[in-house]
Amino acid sequence: MEVLQEWIRILKAGGLLFVGLLGPTAGPRSNSYPRLQGKDALCHTMIPWEFAKMAEELGMVTIDEFGVYKKEVTQQHYTSLPVPLKQALSFMWVFCLRKSGETNV
Repeated sequence: MEVLQEWIRILKAGGLLFVGLLGPTAGPRSNSYPRLQGKDALCHTMIPWEFAKMAEELGMVTIDEFGVYKKEVTQQHYTSLPVPLKQALSFMWVFCLRKSGETNV
């Protein structure tokens, strides 16, 4: 959350922020595995819907978002799905967010 708060702090009112988060199909985060054995581990993972909720709570507005999928996932697999399920299939989810406030466009 601290990183997102800093990005928002340095954005001008109406400024855009583009963020890409690795999705569930990006592969396992092996650096976080020790947590399952009760050991300390770095676990810097975030699910796209968690990021979207946090950004909204901090006053950001989602302008656009889309998934980047592995080649095995075709458009017919995700076209009719709701966004959370599309995110679950994604290799990466990309957000375009706008800082609330007066726009300088």
